[in-house]
Amino acid sequence: MMSMAFVTGPYSFYTAWLLLAVAEIGLTPGVLLFLRYWMPQNHRARYSAMFSYAMPPV
Repeated sequence: MMSMAFVTGPYSFYTAWLLLAVAEIGLTPGVLLFLRYWMPQNHRARYSAMFSYAMPPV
């Protein structure tokens, strides 16, 4: 996100936006995988729902 400070035009904006999207694309599957392996089964649904509700609507 800090790279967006160096945007000077439309091409640099789209490049920075694309790089940010590529960097963040694995966040949701990674967090859900983390919750699967590190949370007890009886708490897993609750924490997965909390993570899902924390995401802003698109």
